[in-house]
Amino acid sequence: MADSRTTTSSVAAAAMVVASAFLDCAEAFSVPSMASQRLPVHSGRAKHLSMSPSMAAPSAIGNKKKQMRYQKLGDSDLLVSEVCLGTMTWGKQNSEEQAIKQLDCAFDEYGVNFIDTAEGYPIPLQPETQGDTDRLIAKWMKGRPRDKVILATKMCGASQRLNWFRDDGKGTRVNRKQVFESVDKSLQRLETDYVDLFQIHWPDRYVPLFGPNKYDEKMERAATSFEEQLEALADLIKEGKIRHWGLSNETPFGVMAFVSLAMELGLPKPVSIQNSYSLLTREFESGLGEGCSAAHTN
Repeated sequence: MADSRTTTSSVAAAAMVVASAFLDCAEAFSVPSMASQRLPVHSGRAKHLSMSPSMAAPSAIGNKKKQMRYQKLGDSDLLVSEVCLGTMTWGKQNSEEQAIKQLDCAFDEYGVNFIDTAEGYPIPLQPETQGDTDRLIAKWMKGRPRDKVILATKMCGASQRLNWFRDDGKGTRVNRKQVFESVDKSLQRLETDYVDLFQIHWPDRYVPLFGPNKYDEKMERAATSFEEQLEALADLIKEGKIRHWGLSNETPFGVMAFVSLAMELGLPKPVSIQNSYSLLTREFESGLGEGCSAAHTN
């Protein structure tokens, strides 16, 4: 989340970097005509970043890689590029060759060190292709120093329909057993010993998502307790399988419930939230903006 005090020149410089990256990577994204078009610059997902005045935007003239700015992710020790590379089309809408080109362009030319995947990718979610995105990232990672890449992934929230992710053939839930199974399978596909950021893709409890946005009390159901989820994630951190954990598609109630209980129990709290955020989707700026501020949950 950008600091409201960011100067106009800093915003302009950052916008030029992102726009330039999109144009230069047009071929990798298989949009040859892209380079001749004027593109709107916008953010698809919100990542809460603690801002530092010492990390001002450099001049938009010069080496593109040097123009990338880096911020601490929340109050973690993860220093991430302000542009995070999403991956959900790799293995379905984009080929392996295109995925590798996109990764090379982002990492080598622009200094993007932050990559976000999920156990469900690519989309649309299908058993035949599930996990292919992770496997493509693993191929690319073999030629890169692991400690230079901030790798984030996500486990599925509650869904009775998604019955091909777990060994028991049941739908996905965010309980202790499935949290561990999800992490272990992700590490295997990604061919790494740990992930830097492990996120809950959507809540285990009922929340209105992916369409309706009005809360319906009649839809409430039994859910895995916040405590069970926190304890499982804390144990994974102790085992070294994940460094930090975060939330996605979460509400102000959920963020505060997790953070408050984590502080009460002395367990690691979430360091980030990945929610929809764009020129048209502004809900984050109200309740979640307050809850995620550096003065509150950071």
